[in-house]
Amino acid sequence: YADAIANARGSVDILCPYFYPGQRIRQALRSAVDRGVRVRLLLQGKLDYRLAGWAAEALYAELVGHGVEIYEYTPAFLHAKVAVVDGIWATVG
Repeated sequence: YADAIANARGSVDILCPYFYPGQRIRQALRSAVDRGVRVRLLLQGKLDYRLAGWAAEALYAELVGHGVEIYEYTPAFLHAKVAVVDGIWATVG
């Protein structure tokens, strides 16, 4: 993830239910935004594990403050794990 994000030139899209990345991933996302890359996160908005959701939300201010777009999926529980970088690198979990 960190290497793919570090090499992104246009877009980084990540969809996952609980997002609490380590420092390396957070730095890669911030650096990507600084390079003009559009970084979007689609995270779970309907929580099935409140503590895990709150842990993810604790990082929102830092990421949004650096220009990362965060969206929450609320119609149902979100369990997919997908990342796409520049439309050429992808992972599905």
